Amino acid sequence: MGKISWYINRLRAMNVPEVGWRISQKLIQKQERKLFGSCMRNVGEEVWNPAFKGLVFDPDALGIHWHNTEYTVNTELHLLKGPDHDQWPMTFSYDLDYKQRDDLGDARTNWEKNRHFDWALLAKVYYVSKDETYLKELTEKVETWCKENPFLHGISWTSAMELAIRAINWMYALAFLRAAGADNEKLQNGAINMVDYLTKHYSRYSSANNHLLVEATAIGIAGCAFHHQAWKDLAIKILTEELDKQNYPDGVNKELSLHYQTFGMEAYLLMAHVSGEGRWNEMIRKECEYVAHAAWREKAVCEFGDDDEGKILDLQGGRWHQWEWVLQLGSLVTGERYSNFENICENTRWLFSDEEIETIKRKPLYDNTHSRCFEEGGNSFLRDKDDRILIGIDHAALGFGSIAAHGHADALSFQLLVDGKPVITDPGTYIYHCDLEHRNAFRKTINHSTVCVGGKDQSEMLGAFLWGKRAECKLEHYASDGETDVLIACHDGYKPIIHQRIFEWNKVTHKLSMKDVFTKETDWVSTLMLGKDVCVTVPSEGLVELKSGDNQITISVNTPIDQLKIEDAEVSMEYGVKCPSKAIRIYGHASVCSVNIDFKLQA
Repeated sequence: MGKISWYINRLRAMNVPEVGWRISQKLIQKQERKLFGSCMRNVGEEVWNPAFKGLVFDPDALGIHWHNTEYTVNTELHLLKGPDHDQWPMTFSYDLDYKQRDDLGDARTNWEKNRHFDWALLAKVYYVSKDETYLKELTEKVETWCKENPFLHGISWTSAMELAIRAINWMYALAFLRAAGADNEKLQNGAINMVDYLTKHYSRYSSANNHLLVEATAIGIAGCAFHHQAWKDLAIKILTEELDKQNYPDGVNKELSLHYQTFGMEAYLLMAHVSGEGRWNEMIRKECEYVAHAAWREKAVCEFGDDDEGKILDLQGGRWHQWEWVLQLGSLVTGERYSNFENICENTRWLFSDEEIETIKRKPLYDNTHSRCFEEGGNSFLRDKDDRILIGIDHAALGFGSIAAHGHADALSFQLLVDGKPVITDPGTYIYHCDLEHRNAFRKTINHSTVCVGGKDQSEMLGAFLWGKRAECKLEHYASDGETDVLIACHDGYKPIIHQRIFEWNKVTHKLSMKDVFTKETDWVSTLMLGKDVCVTVPSEGLVELKSGDNQITISVNTPIDQLKIEDAEVSMEYGVKCPSKAIRIYGHASVCSVNIDFKLQA
């Protein structure tokens, strides 16, 4: 899509106050261009705003448990694997064209490196080991980065949220250094300068999604750490106002992405831990319930929508589940237990004492082993009696706000986990800021486990994070008893045709019946996207057999169809990586299609 078309569509997504705000931002940027445009200023050299020159950093204000003895000395991080040439031009940041730059790579991949999780990790390792090697490495990293990334020049300064995550990690790094008897003035100066910038540039209106939550958290943590009440008050005001704006009453985040829900929760919970703010606990408990129901035994989850593996704090290194740490953090902040705490994240141990952890472990664990329909949020999770099968169903809105940035055209899609392994799955996200063809492909209806009518997407993609006309979903019925769950929902993404999908799940006999009904006969393709490790065979017409580990799943189509094919497909189980898989595609021209899925589970 041409840039002019994108700007026109983006403008249509704004209301009049937002246009006014964006004009005011342009005026601020004009002033900043005069100050920084031709001047390569080191963000850590000094505090620029005279009002903040006297601020003093208090390492104890971050709520760190200094006596933690359950730690690692690992300094290796898991970083995203998306394409990044690491040679972004040192253009003034407001002028840098970083979107869909196939020649340079994915901005999100580059941003990950410049969030500086490694700085906090190195400072922590120095604190526990007193090994000067780690201090020397960190000092050199700070000096080099500040010199090579002048303020508001290059890719590192193009997103306010990236400044926020960086500022948080600079503050945690500084806290560990101070506690170890060391210091780094550049970290303190840089954190103050970045937070000062954030107070003038935090996201608003159609851009005010998870970005705003993280930006406010950075401002608030700085307000606590530097004992600057105005910053703390601003952050609490923003976060309190956004809590109901960005979440449905049943605890489902309006981004309709499990990842972005836990990302936003991490922001609230870190701020709550540092500030002692308790007004958010009721909603956070509901959010924790949702995440718990989306998870299978805290080992795997049903993921709808985008997932870029973003996090705010990493004091552990290596590969770990962000949602698992958020459930632990949510438990300890709210006082209700949503995690089994079998695999305690090192982040948790650095923020809470052994006594606090043992106290929460003695509380009853929230029971997520029953089916649950989140009627307002629009996702449901069905389970069997033995909690081996998890079925996730999407009957939600496309996404949050006027742009629905992180939604996929996946209305009435479903996922199926057996013993934690994805059998029928969401295709994933793959990439954000380059390779637009694949960015779009992983959001298209045909690549989700739902029905594509007439070769069209249910909702209209206008850009990598922008949607136009969109399908409206409606939950028509949900009932659950001791043996059977029934869910009926519909959407209008193929107007004038309405697509209704009926799920009937017998949690005792392990039989899922799925019926698609259209208001008139039409051409359609029903897709079942398979997990990358699922083996598939077609023993006879209208019958498919799947094998996942030792478990067998039989899929039968009970209505006349034109064709059933096993086609090559791609899934992305981690950001920046796509791998080959298979998709079952059922082709037909009718008003009804019925599919049965039967499970044979090995003991």
